[in-house]
Amino acid sequence: MEEKNMNQRIFDGIKFLAGYVKKKTSVENNRIRSLCAEINGRDTFVKIKGDYFSIGKVRLSFVQFDKANNNSRVADIDVCMSFSEWAALSHDIAFGRIFKLAEQEKAKDEKYPKAVYESPLGGINEVNCKKRNLRTDGKAISRRFSIAPGSRQPFVITAEQRPGKTDEKGLIVPEGGRPEVSIRVPCTREILLGAVEMVDRHISAYLSSKYSDKASDFYYTPKEK
Repeated sequence: MEEKNMNQRIFDGIKFLAGYVKKKTSVENNRIRSLCAEINGRDTFVKIKGDYFSIGKVRLSFVQFDKANNNSRVADIDVCMSFSEWAALSHDIAFGRIFKLAEQEKAKDEKYPKAVYESPLGGINEVNCKKRNLRTDGKAISRRFSIAPGSRQPFVITAEQRPGKTDEKGLIVPEGGRPEVSIRVPCTREILLGAVEMVDRHISAYLSSKYSDKASDFYYTPKEK
């Protein structure tokens, strides 16, 4: 009887451990799958994630941290793009349009070259800002990012957060002046190309899986009369 109880306890322990490992592995796999690409600077980075794929969006998470203070987070900005908006940017990078514009801008020999790409207007509207207690002034939050040729690095990706106002089309128009938060991530042409290519592959894989798993949701088969 005692031997039977001992065997049962061993079996229960193995079962618990197997369940724990399975759960931990599942969480880690989900975390890995959500990350499509990452671009790192000295004290900043941007992670391009697929955790919003289910609503047809790509999320770019910009973070600035303090290396002298145990890498504590100083600032962060999330910018979201629709699949179609991302596809347009990807096309311009893959076919060299962004790089050609950057060369033309660099040729002007200005101290601070202008952006050659700016993401569409986006952010959090006034209603949601109030619900989430994100602002006390009743304004919306505008979040965008740009790509510009850098003075030291080939490119700089800059995310900015500003107060904004929702227009009649539902777009969040940023106010002028200095941004409330600004995060700059330097990168090379090769890193930018590689990051975009990886995100494209993740989107393609996601859409392929949706078509494969739920073909009936995408195709209509007319009934015979």
